[in-house]
Amino acid sequence: MEAHVHPSLSLLQLDRYFIKKLAFSLNEGFDRRGKPTLKEIRAAVIPETGIGIFAEQNPDNDCQWRIELVVDVTEDKAFPYKVAATVVGYFSVNKRMPKEEAENLAKVSGASILYTTTREIIVNVTGRTQYPHLMLPTVTFLDLPELLEEEPKRLKAAPKRLTAKKKARAKASSPAAKKK
Repeated sequence: MEAHVHPSLSLLQLDRYFIKKLAFSLNEGFDRRGKPTLKEIRAAVIPETGIGIFAEQNPDNDCQWRIELVVDVTEDKAFPYKVAATVVGYFSVNKRMPKEEAENLAKVSGASILYTTTREIIVNVTGRTQYPHLMLPTVTFLDLPELLEEEPKRLKAAPKRLTAKKKARAKASSPAAKKK
């Protein structure tokens, strides 16, 4: 089946991106007796991959967003690579988009674009070794807007709990409490 498409510009545009961090090395502790297959590498990395995302809107322009994506494949002796990458992207959302939709579009699609870029960077770097290249699994960021909203709430709540615990400890160890 063939379709002739006349694409139109997306409501989200990637203005520019850059690699902020790229760390790669072969894992010296890796058992090199057997060459792992691509399937074995993928199976080993899926639970070991950490993804972090930071999104912020330009305070001077509601249509501009900065998204930072961090991918970290943690060290594992059963895995031949150590890889960490941080990619930063600057995006523009079409001015006609309603504010709530624009925010979700920037966060979800922006993170998706940067993740795809990071996957390609990692494939290229790991493909230059004696082991099979590492292609990270595809993921979805549909729940990202809610997760990013919850994170500041958790961070704000945590210091209050710690402060309350510290106050209780201080009160218990105070000279007045020791006299009782």
